[in-house]
Amino acid sequence: MILNDYIVMEKRNLVLILLLIMLGASVKAQNINDDTLTVKRHGFWEDWSIGIGLNHNYLIGDLMSLTHKEDDLDLGFGLQVNKQLSPYLELGFEYLGNKVSGSDPYEYFIEDYRFNFETDFSMYSLVGKFYINRLQEHLERQPKTNVYVRGGISFIDFEYSLVGRVDSKLIPVHERQQDTYDTWAYSLGLGLERKLTERLYLDFGITASITNNDYLDGNPTAFVKENNGDDILFSTKIGLSYGFGKKRERGFKWHNSFRSGANTVETREFESEISSLGSRLSNLENDLKSLKQPVREWVDKDNDGVHDADDLEPNTKEGAMVNFQGITIKSDGQIVNHINGMATFHPVFFRLNSTVMEDKYIEQLISVVTYLRNHQNEKLKLVGYADTSGGESHNLELSRKRVLEVNRILVKDFGVDSSRLSVDWKGENDQISTDRSLNRRVDFFLQ
Repeated sequence: MILNDYIVMEKRNLVLILLLIMLGASVKAQNINDDTLTVKRHGFWEDWSIGIGLNHNYLIGDLMSLTHKEDDLDLGFGLQVNKQLSPYLELGFEYLGNKVSGSDPYEYFIEDYRFNFETDFSMYSLVGKFYINRLQEHLERQPKTNVYVRGGISFIDFEYSLVGRVDSKLIPVHERQQDTYDTWAYSLGLGLERKLTERLYLDFGITASITNNDYLDGNPTAFVKENNGDDILFSTKIGLSYGFGKKRERGFKWHNSFRSGANTVETREFESEISSLGSRLSNLENDLKSLKQPVREWVDKDNDGVHDADDLEPNTKEGAMVNFQGITIKSDGQIVNHINGMATFHPVFFRLNSTVMEDKYIEQLISVVTYLRNHQNEKLKLVGYADTSGGESHNLELSRKRVLEVNRILVKDFGVDSSRLSVDWKGENDQISTDRSLNRRVDFFLQ
């Protein structure tokens, strides 16, 4: 009676635990669904980054940069602040300030149009980036390199200085023409980001800013034709950026937000916990049922120690050794199936996620070894299995290690000739039972 009360109390406790876990499961399942099917919603202060960059500026216009050996290599520094809106899209603000200089191309043959120019500018840009490689988010790839295309709109405030390189009637040597302007431009470009740490990354890019103003190079053709608006500023950048904000483990920049919850450690532990508690509850229910069954009168007509109601071989010979079902065990330790006369062997079971055989299954291996010694022409096939906890590749590897471990014990510890043994292993698509614990096993088959 006391045992019965204890089992009932234990059962109630387990039911309560299961209910609490199932309540948590709905929250976890929602998170898994969010991660798998849609992008988890991010807060405003997540996925921000700031960066600095070293830029080389190159102008294409009526006059051009680096057309003579005297032209300067124009370098400048830039700042940027970015907010990533999704794995694919980022919006940012950039500032670039420095100078760009150059002179007339070599092919300029008209004496009056030989000039040097130098332009100081400040460019403020609103930029959008589209990450091409993140279109493969559904493949659950964690990015280490991001490739992007970018576009934006810029406001440029600049002051140019135009000086004649030779005496001319337009601008004599040493006479300087200066003026201050501002203009709008639209930009196109592409780039690459490379992860250094969870928060630091390198940024390489090239951008073309196309203006509607012809004065970035001082407009030396203003004397002979109208503004054609074809000045283009190329900026090549190498930069270093730092990501900040909350919940970086779920950030868009270097983490796949669509990763399947079925492969996470958290989910595998959760499934194992449910499986273990479910197994304990099932065992308690069976114990309780057995206690509630009416006591049966003990009847054993063949005196083999097994109740006649449970005896599958009711006419056992006197003195014969039987198993718990009353089936005769031969002197070689094997259970004989009297339906087809084939020798069968008890499987070896393993704990969850384990490849170590417990000592209590040595008796089964002794029975296998005894049979092989008494039947020298027989060969045996060992087949390993695993349950569905964890990923498919993990389970297949688990069943392989289990069957190889049993094979090793038979060969190394019991001296079985390895040529008489063969091994095979099955994945989670070859389940033996709906009870997960019954699938963590190694079976033995005569060949």
